[in-house]
Amino acid sequence: MEVGLRALEHIEGRGIEVINPRSSVEICQNKYLTYKLLKEYMPTSILVSQDNFQDIDYLVEEKDLKFPLVVKPVYGGYGNGVLKLEKIEELKNILKKHNSSNFIVQEYIPYKHDVRVFLIGDRVVCAMERIPRNDWRANCSLGAETRRFPIRGDVEDLVLKCVKKVNAHIVGVDVLIDRENNHYILEMNITPQFRNTMRYVNIPLEILKFIEKCH
Repeated sequence: MEVGLRALEHIEGRGIEVINPRSSVEICQNKYLTYKLLKEYMPTSILVSQDNFQDIDYLVEEKDLKFPLVVKPVYGGYGNGVLKLEKIEELKNILKKHNSSNFIVQEYIPYKHDVRVFLIGDRVVCAMERIPRNDWRANCSLGAETRRFPIRGDVEDLVLKCVKKVNAHIVGVDVLIDRENNHYILEMNITPQFRNTMRYVNIPLEILKFIEKCH
């Protein structure tokens, strides 16, 4: 990760244009940096590290978080290491076992729709609902089914606003829509996979169109 960020910094420093700049990669790859920038649009979260994991009771109470809670590594994808925990004892055990790692403890949103929105430039090229199978997580890598999803104008406006804040030009935005139709930004994926999205849109072609338009 650090090597890649330094390489991007060097490339940009030489005046070479890149699609996603170093700053956007650094923010989107780190779930807590993403949260710090976009927290008004995201489920309430706290960062837990080896410095504060022993205070987890206080941290959870301070943010008025209620179980179940989601725990996920600061770095990572594909649903790896993401857990839904029902009790404070489970949370303490996980943090004690992995106390040298940094985790996000996040409010669990009982969602109606989990949607991956693929953006290129300032345009939504595809929105795809992910429907979990045999798991509460809706990652395609875990076998979730997909279907094209028509997003409302207010959801699209939110996604575009957040993408502008992180200054990304190609990004996959994960959006949760709950039973009351409230919507939340869950993650910003700066290296989004698009194997399943290809069922609906030719993503490589859209990227080429974007590059051609920019030059």
